[in-house]
This record gives sequence, structure tokens and C-alpha cells, in this order.
Amino acid sequence: MSTRCLRRQRTARRPLGVALASLMAGIVAVGAWPGGPGISAPSSAQAPACAPEDALDEAAAALLLRPSAPDGDSLSVALAEASSDLPGARVLRAPVSDARARARFLAEARQRADAPLVCGEAESETMRVLVVASRAGRLTLDSTRGENADGVRVALAPSFRDAYLAGRDADDQLHRWPVDDDVLARGFTVPAGLPRPVLLQLVASGPSGPRPLSRLLVGTAASTSASGATLSVDGDDDLPSRVGALRAHHGVRDLRLNRLLVVEASAHAARVCHSGRVRHQGVEGDAEDPRERLLRRGVQARVVGETVARGRDLQAALRVLSESPSHHMTLVDPRFTDVGYGTVNTAGGTCVVALFAAWPRYVPH
Repeated sequence: MSTRCLRRQRTARRPLGVALASLMAGIVAVGAWPGGPGISAPSSAQAPACAPEDALDEAAAALLLRPSAPDGDSLSVALAEASSDLPGARVLRAPVSDARARARFLAEARQRADAPLVCGEAESETMRVLVVASRAGRLTLDSTRGENADGVRVALAPSFRDAYLAGRDADDQLHRWPVDDDVLARGFTVPAGLPRPVLLQLVASGPSGPRPLSRLLVGTAASTSASGATLSVDGDDDLPSRVGALRAHHGVRDLRLNRLLVVEASAHAARVCHSGRVRHQGVEGDAEDPRERLLRRGVQARVVGETVARGRDLQAALRVLSESPSHHMTLVDPRFTDVGYGTVNTAGGTCVVALFAAWPRYVPH
């Protein structure tokens, strides 16, 4: 743990109370299921439970200083203010004396992880905050290319494949670039003509399906003009109306509400909330990707896509969608004709699923 984190730990002004929180601020998005250098996993049973990262130390220290228990919003803010590239993490707050809580939390995190674990930790005299995440990829600025070249280094864990970079520029235009062996070896340069800043997101498919792995803001704004519209989280409207407004903003067709897609989206939202796993596959009772899940219901489509988010409430879940370029690509994909939405509210939060299909048809088994 860094010296700065230790200093911040000792300045906690009041006891934070006894609480254990396991929160996911992360997101999952995929565009569609159509028909070099990496991150190494621990090589032996003696490997540490997680590898420390300074940014997660800083996030843990910030959460320790809060007078209330961590939630999804405060975790997201702490990660951003610590300049972490990770799109999400899990957090534990428990008494320092409760070593079993820490051990259980790490054991559960290892069981859920699809890549090596990284962590950050902060302690006061009485309380501990531990932040953990799976490190499957990383985006970093390439300092070797000079001040005027927006170069990015890309690292990917060996078990991940089909990687790409999703980008949203300052004019709210969406971009997608493949990550091949050359990009992994030499890096990626953000095209000079794109208005800055550009939000990059590394997405790849792992043992539990595709998910965002890392994010990075590249460049500075050339003017004071605001970035383009996002999926608004203000007001009390619902997910369908917000997605419709976003598609209209990008000039793509409206979507038909499909009853069979609604049934599957609602079922998957319930599975996500029940398991706490924000994934397209690998959820208990649901081992297939969205295309396979629809085929089990007798639905075939040219292209299938899905977005999944989980938050403290609907506003928090939609905020997750609004901050992800790869989610935006799915939400405004012009190939899709039909959609089904699923929203489930539980004591642990709200899960939303939007399931998209291009020209679906029912084929009885």
C-alpha cells in the first residue's frame, strides 16, 4: 500500500460503523453475436490473493473517509477520482478485527473472477475498506510517441479474445477499431481527425462472455463546446423511451417491441440480480450467450445484441449505460429491428437488460 494511502487512513475522522458491502459498478456490453503482449495469470498456488494497484489503494482510502457505507455511485466516483482505468470493482467494508470477512470476500472474488485479481486496501484504527477487480486488460497512454501523438498501449489477458476498441469522440460520434496482434505489439494511435477528447474502451470476450475491460480518456478538448448527448439519467422516464431518444439522436430507425424478446430480457435481468453477476453468459442457470438463449426459445435472428447493467436503482443502472461507448454502439446499431426490455428491482439493486435482434422469427421446436 502506498505511503499516501497510509497517511489518508490515519486521518479518518469518525468510526464508519459496521458494514459489509459487495457492490458492482461495472458494466457489460456487446455489439452483436454474428454467425503480443498480455496480462499474465498467477503461475502457482503460492501466488498472492490479489495484486495491489495504487489507484485502487486511493479509491479504498476515499471510501474509508466517507461517513456512510459504500454504494455503486460512491464506488464509481472513487474509481474515477483515483484515475483508475477499470470500469468496475467490488468493495468490502468491515472491522479491521474481522479477518474472516476479508478472507470470505477474497474467496468469493476469486471464484467469480475471469482474470487475475487486483486490489487496493485502506485501514483506520477500526475499519477496513478493500476494493477488488478482475484485471483482464489495460489501456495506457504511450509516452514514447511524443506530446502530439495520442498513442495508446493495449494489454490483454491470454484467456480473452475478439478484442476491440470502442470510442466516443467529443461530437458524440461512435467508432470501433479491432485489436489484433499488431495493436497488441505496437499500440494504437487515435486518428488525428477525431475531435478530442476521445473516450476509449477496451472490450473483449472471456470465459464468461464479452465485457468492457479498461477505459481511457485521450486528448484534450479543442474548444469549450460540450460533448454530444448521452443517455440522459434525469427525470422519471423509463429505459425504452430513453433508448428511443438516443436512436433518434443518431438518426437510426425506431425499434419494435417484441414479446418474445421481452420474456428473455426479463428472465436474464432476474438471473443477473439473483446471482450478482453482470454478464451475458456464465450466470447460474444460464450458460449460453444471447443468441443461444433466444434459440432455446425458438427465436432466430440475423444479428443479436444485448446490454446489461446493474445499479443501486434505475437511475444508477442507466448512468452505467450512459458512460459506456460499447453500450452506445449496441443501443444505436442500425441493424436491429426489434427489442425487448427487462427490469428487475431487488433489495440489492436494479438490473436492466435490453435485448436486440435483427428481423427475428419464431421457429417452433
